[in-house]
Amino acid sequence: MSGFADLESMKTSHRPRHLSKESSDDNVMIISPPPPPLIPPATHVVPSSLLMSPPPPKIVPPLTLIPKPPSSAPQMFIIILSYLGALVQGVFLLVRYAQYQTTTTVIIERPLETELPSISLCFFYGLPELKNVTVNNSIETYPLTLAEINYRLPKIDEWIINCTVLNSTTYQFQPCLEFYNYTVEYVSLYSKCYSYFESLPKQVYYDRRFVVGKWMLDVTFNTSVIKTKRIGIYITHTYAELEESLGNPSFLQFDTEVNNQAVATFKRTAVTRLPPPYDTDCLYYEQYDCNHIKTCMRHCIMNVSFAEYKSWFSRSYVKMRPEFESGWFTNRSEKEMYANCSKKFNRPPCNDYHYLAILTSEFKSEIQPNGTFQLSVAYPTTPKIEVYFNPRFKFIDTVVFFGGMFYLWTGISLLMIIVWCMRKSDRLIRESINYIFQKKQNQLQNNLRTHGSPLRAKISVISKGWTEDEVNSKPVRLNQFTSHGLATFRSP
Repeated sequence: MSGFADLESMKTSHRPRHLSKESSDDNVMIISPPPPPLIPPATHVVPSSLLMSPPPPKIVPPLTLIPKPPSSAPQMFIIILSYLGALVQGVFLLVRYAQYQTTTTVIIERPLETELPSISLCFFYGLPELKNVTVNNSIETYPLTLAEINYRLPKIDEWIINCTVLNSTTYQFQPCLEFYNYTVEYVSLYSKCYSYFESLPKQVYYDRRFVVGKWMLDVTFNTSVIKTKRIGIYITHTYAELEESLGNPSFLQFDTEVNNQAVATFKRTAVTRLPPPYDTDCLYYEQYDCNHIKTCMRHCIMNVSFAEYKSWFSRSYVKMRPEFESGWFTNRSEKEMYANCSKKFNRPPCNDYHYLAILTSEFKSEIQPNGTFQLSVAYPTTPKIEVYFNPRFKFIDTVVFFGGMFYLWTGISLLMIIVWCMRKSDRLIRESINYIFQKKQNQLQNNLRTHGSPLRAKISVISKGWTEDEVNSKPVRLNQFTSHGLATFRSP
């Protein structure tokens, strides 16, 4: 029994003090369990086969001379040299563009449309009174005035029996004066001309698809009223007046004694120049009343010659005007007057036209009545020549060439510039917005420091009128636009 009691006491002693009811008894011996045995730490034995051999010695390559990075001075020199090269070549491009040089483009083609030129019908005359020439200081003066010469020459209805022109709308023939009721008379010492379709208010064009097999103009003359039996045709632009006929490529002559029928046509060359600042330095003479440089020159020479000498050069055509009827013909050269007028009209026209009269056929017809001559003007079938003066260096081409050259020298492209500008502008906008908001915020803070908060003043005034119970229970909305929502004032 004693042994059992000892064993029971040992079991009791293993209980914790706070769980055992007998822990307060001093007679109970507490036996603590023995400490755990000390186990030496495990050691891992590495097989000798797994042991790594010492690493082989590193092979050091022979020393090489590594170039040092260039210093700042050579870099700056290269950069300055590149920008200087770009600047020099850019200045060269701008100087070349500022010269406003032009190039010529020539187009030769058969036009779909052809305009109706001015047709001047002329005849040569001889008056016995003009043989009595007076000479004064080597200047020969012919005895008859312009009015007296014109009085002795056949009138238009006496010389021209019939004149028909092709209508550009209906493509049917109609009388010339019904088509355009205006004629101009020119007189020189040797011939007289009647001009049709001069100074047309609107240019008339013919479509070649509808003119096939038809004449543009058909005229029948009465050759019995003229003594020289020689007639001619002058083909010019509608704005150009007649010049000297001798040696002029726009003039054709016909012999009415040998033949009684002829067909003529013309060839046109149009020149289009560029106004200043281009080197062609042309002038739009359409802004003047004369409308054409040749007309302006003829007006100037005729007016100056008549104002100074009351006469004109004998081979020049003088336009019949009432103020010129008292003038004379002399052999005085127009060289001096031409030089003076050229100073006023020294710039070439921007739109210039040159006509070449071409004789296609001339023959004697048995069915043509005696004493008459028929002249027909055919639609031109020869190619038209158009000359255009174009800028040699256009502005957009210069800008593109300069951009490519600048990128070649500096490596700065247009895309880089655009991106840089966008970043700078975005930064500037953001800084401006921040500056405005910061300024507003500072202004608001200054107002609060100076005047206080009006909201707090109102709340304090309202809370003074409440009772203690009302303050504890009544909700007050501080600000419906803030995140505070509803709040309740409570007494401290």
